[in-house]
Amino acid sequence: MPKRYLVFENLSPYHIINRGVDKRAIFQEENDYYRFIFQAYSANFGSPGRNLGKDKIIQAAKALLKGDEITEGLIQKEHPPLVYILNFSLMPDHIHFTLAQRADQGITKFMQKLTCAFACYFNAKYERSGTLFQGRFKAISIKNKFHLDVVTRYINVNSLDIFQKDWKEKGLENCQEATEFLKKYQWSSYPDFIGIRHSHFLSPREILRMFYGEFTSESEQKYQEFIKEYLPEHWREFTPLFLEK
Repeated sequence: MPKRYLVFENLSPYHIINRGVDKRAIFQEENDYYRFIFQAYSANFGSPGRNLGKDKIIQAAKALLKGDEITEGLIQKEHPPLVYILNFSLMPDHIHFTLAQRADQGITKFMQKLTCAFACYFNAKYERSGTLFQGRFKAISIKNKFHLDVVTRYINVNSLDIFQKDWKEKGLENCQEATEFLKKYQWSSYPDFIGIRHSHFLSPREILRMFYGEFTSESEQKYQEFIKEYLPEHWREFTPLFLEK
């Protein structure tokens, strides 16, 4: 595997992307998303508890997303969090995070633990073998507050690709229906950023303030304005902020 030339700086945000190998689906049913949420939370603090059944893992993931405390013993906390999770979006064949590492190698360790654990689960469940993810995860350094704001909004509305595949090229056909879809799509941080959910999967609000300033939930109208302003005619201007060339 080629050497990564990007050196992660502590407490600096990065846009992290990983895809299924050959663009295959990495989430085939709802429980796969719950499993990923639980394993990501576990990887950030240590490891899952011993001998956990499927039902307990799903319940824990639901609690994390709702903002409830999870039962003691489900997570073996072995260290402070490796990364701050600033926002996220899970799509059928790829994942997005905005992460900032707390200590050296934090992002690399977190992503390795998470993707290896989830691949083991996926392969066992679906009776397959081999690589699940498409090689090394991509990481793009976020340069400034403007870049962070745009990337955050992009990730938070990324699930619109499911709602309307050509929305980036043609614009949304029905903005109100799109907003309702985003509110119900629980596999992203959109509900947290408009204030209808306070997930424990994201870093605490005081941590978010370190990166976003005085963090206040943005209204649905601001997200509608964002997608109307930047799409479709200006989308290509912002592509370098999200994807490697």
